[in-house]
Amino acid sequence: MLKRFFMLAMIAAAAFSCFALAEAAAIPDDVADRFSDTWVADGFSAEIWVDEGAFLCDMALKDDSFCEYRSCVWDAATDTLICSDGTRFFASYDEETLDYVHDDIATGLTAVFSEKDGRLTCEDSEGLLDGVVFLRLDEAEEIDAAAEFDPYLIGEWESPDGMSVLTIEKNPGGVHWDAEAVIARTHGALVFKATLRYDGERDCFVYDKGKFWDVPITDTGELPDLGEAKVAGAAGSFALTGDDSDLMLRWADDGNPDQETLFRRAGASS
Repeated sequence: MLKRFFMLAMIAAAAFSCFALAEAAAIPDDVADRFSDTWVADGFSAEIWVDEGAFLCDMALKDDSFCEYRSCVWDAATDTLICSDGTRFFASYDEETLDYVHDDIATGLTAVFSEKDGRLTCEDSEGLLDGVVFLRLDEAEEIDAAAEFDPYLIGEWESPDGMSVLTIEKNPGGVHWDAEAVIARTHGALVFKATLRYDGERDCFVYDKGKFWDVPITDTGELPDLGEAKVAGAAGSFALTGDDSDLMLRWADDGNPDQETLFRRAGASS
């Protein structure tokens, strides 16, 4: 996802002195903050920044070509960044001149960037970015780092006595995980739900907005509508322990510091 980012930055720095900055109205700070960043997608990257009151944009595309736009103006009516006079090219480094040599592919290109909820999309005149959704570089790196835990964390777990079942799924945001536990009791069950995030300092998965419900046993065996939580704002952690041959999760809720629950993969022998 992040390849060619550094090459893009070097080309942008080398080409900056050649830009003729278009005169434009002052850019509101919140607009500059929303659009200005390094944005990445699978095989694509875009560098958008403000200099001397004007937007600038360079891109690296999936086919190993690059694109520079000489004019980028924010349109208040549509809340979009409209870029024009773009050139797409291949770049090679000249060891003698210590500079990049451009081999132009297309000129006179345009692109319209839209930002919503931290996602960037683009309608470009060549149609190369149709359906591509860009993330901020920091968020993309967080998602990539979180994905390393998915094989170990996601799935169904159960306590050794089979009375507690824990299910962990990936949160749609891509950085966190959603956990749901059902703990059987004599006259019902205790249901727990929380969103987990990885805490690097503690090397575990923590939550601080966990909820607990007391639910009755039904004839169908399915959980009824949960309604209002008995406990909200619960905090605690899940920690991976053991090894690949006997992977376990240790659950510690701050509301019950003297009680921990150990889970193994559902179906795994104890």
